[in-house]
Amino acid sequence: MKAVLDALRNIGGVRMAALVMKDGVPVVCSGADPALEADALGALAAGYLRELEQAATALSLPTPRRALVRATRGSVYVHNLEAGLLVVLVDSGAPLEQVGPALDAAVTRLTRRTERTTAPLTHIDQSRGAA
Repeated sequence: MKAVLDALRNIGGVRMAALVMKDGVPVVCSGADPALEADALGALAAGYLRELEQAATALSLPTPRRALVRATRGSVYVHNLEAGLLVVLVDSGAPLEQVGPALDAAVTRLTRRTERTTAPLTHIDQSRGAA
């Protein structure tokens, strides 16, 4: 999983890529620094996607699989995977049309990888704490 995130991080304009649990707790991160806390970004992304899901349900729309939030200083891409969330922070100057195909490829790789695992990330994390 780290190799997939590192490949995303090496794309121009990508500041951070993380795989987080559905509640926003980071599992694997690439590009984190003290100024950009992965746990804060994960919590923000998880909360935002949860709000979108609630709104979609209220409007009888399908559950969103991904979201893009654009702001003055950058964009946050969130993809809802079966086992967790892929969260990518992109600088404001980065052309998203160039980042998009790499994000799609990363989602495909992560989906294949997590399908081979029998437990979702939350269960893997909990079992580690029990050992």
